[in-house]
Amino acid sequence: MGVIALLVAILLPALSAARRAANRVVCGSNLRQMTLALRMYASENRDCVPLGYQFSSRWSSYMIRDAVQYGTKPYMILGNLYVGGYLQTPNTYYCPAETDERWVFDSPSNVWPPETTTAYTRAGYGVRPVVQFGGGSSTSDPKLGVPAGNKWPHLEDVGQGVIASELFIYRPASNLDTLNTRHVDGVNAGYADGSVTWVRQDVFYADYITENIYKTDANGKLIAGVFHELDQLR
Repeated sequence: MGVIALLVAILLPALSAARRAANRVVCGSNLRQMTLALRMYASENRDCVPLGYQFSSRWSSYMIRDAVQYGTKPYMILGNLYVGGYLQTPNTYYCPAETDERWVFDSPSNVWPPETTTAYTRAGYGVRPVVQFGGGSSTSDPKLGVPAGNKWPHLEDVGQGVIASELFIYRPASNLDTLNTRHVDGVNAGYADGSVTWVRQDVFYADYITENIYKTDANGKLIAGVFHELDQLR
């Protein structure tokens, strides 16, 4: 028994490390597919791209469908990719390292497919939170959701910045810290050119822990925050 316990103690860290590495690779592949889908969406919609967030929280950029708030017009943000069929494999919307069922594929708190629930359908990734979105207009509209002022972001305006990434949510009062419940030491970030980069969390951690996700000036120019730090890597 002592030998078996010793072997288990030796092997478990190696197995855990292998699992983390595998999850990181799959996650990166998912984000690459999502960034390419966003690029394809933009190319078919006059460069308009659903980069935004719900309510007033910049980190809430993961929504696919919100039947709670918007009833019969529930699709928004990443719902554009779903309704348009740009990502055919549902698991592509989700990081395999996630454990919180709100951002896990087809969990009790995140039912799939989206049209079968009267609650929320969230993706496991978020997009660049450029504009605030409201409810969708219809399931046949290629531009679901209503951005503030009806002004959609344009992919060209993003330059070489990040357009899709891991979730950046830090809410200590709710015991919610998405950065430290997935890959622990870093994140995958998908850029506008379709590439994905692994980024150490110390690059932007100070901005993350203050919920400074995407800070802009009076003209809407990004000047600070997590996405600003990630953009500087290019």
